[in-house]
Amino acid sequence: MLIVNMSQIPPYQMGNPEGGTPPKNSSKSVWIWVVVGCAGMCLVCGVVGAAVLFPVFAQARIAAKKANSLSNAKRIALSVAMYSSDFDERMPPIDNGPAVASRLDKYFLKDSSESSTARTKESLKSLAAGYTWNTAVSKLVIIEITNPNDVWMFYSTEPADMKSVSMAYMDNHVKIVSRENLPAQTAVQPIIEKLGK
Repeated sequence: MLIVNMSQIPPYQMGNPEGGTPPKNSSKSVWIWVVVGCAGMCLVCGVVGAAVLFPVFAQARIAAKKANSLSNAKRIALSVAMYSSDFDERMPPIDNGPAVASRLDKYFLKDSSESSTARTKESLKSLAAGYTWNTAVSKLVIIEITNPNDVWMFYSTEPADMKSVSMAYMDNHVKIVSRENLPAQTAVQPIIEKLGK
């Protein structure tokens, strides 16, 4: 029988079969890889985030342009209503945009709750001058028109990059109309019924 003296066996050393202390790993290289990995992840997340959010921001920009265009058209339609109330419910003479804008000049922002700055007034005047106006309603008496909710008064020509325009009607409502439907909307003519028959 073989007898082994346990005191003669060297203790087990981890990491080194010959015994002794294990070699030290460099912690700097680990941190470099961690930083490089985090930078790569940030770059990938940034590119993916931009690709996802770009259409959202573009849609928000278009929606803001539509809202601004509607607001401006409503203010100009309100100016036409104030003009017509001063002239026995008669529409202004409509020959071209700049002439109509100069006739409506004193009515822009007349009853506005916000401060009536000269710059805002000039902006509305230049917008009205650039609008396409319906010459068929020139000098008509508004209360003699039997279909005022179908007859257009003007529509916006800006911004040109939008697929729709703001359109104001004789009953002073304003809505967004797609450029494809614009010819059908502008084809509607006023039906006149003389009062006092």
